[in-house]
Amino acid sequence: MVKTDMRIGGLTLAERQTKVLRFLHKKKNRLGKKFHYPSRQVVASGRLRVKGRFIKKEEAFEMLDIVDHNVLSRAEIQTMLNERFHVDAQPKDPKTKSAKASPIRAPIREKPSKGLSFFGQQHL
Repeated sequence: MVKTDMRIGGLTLAERQTKVLRFLHKKKNRLGKKFHYPSRQVVASGRLRVKGRFIKKEEAFEMLDIVDHNVLSRAEIQTMLNERFHVDAQPKDPKTKSAKASPIRAPIREKPSKGLSFFGQQHL
């Protein structure tokens, strides 16, 4: 049994419920709107990666057991990392702006939803 005269902060329970539902509705609708910055893509494509994560050059040298740091270029180091960790390098296609299926990353799984909101009601 829920008391209707309860206050949360300066709001009644019903006012808070409408505000939270409005927020959740707006949050759900803005997920598709992402901003893309080409300069960030350029920087990210030039960084060293192992299994999808950025690493520093020193970390790469430790992983590859390389002592002489001045001998190799970034591309050569990345190739050696890919071979060491059995990764096929598949760059993004600039025309479609999407990555090909890569063995580096596991598919993203959605969390199971119970179908109830904060107030015990069904989501919209």
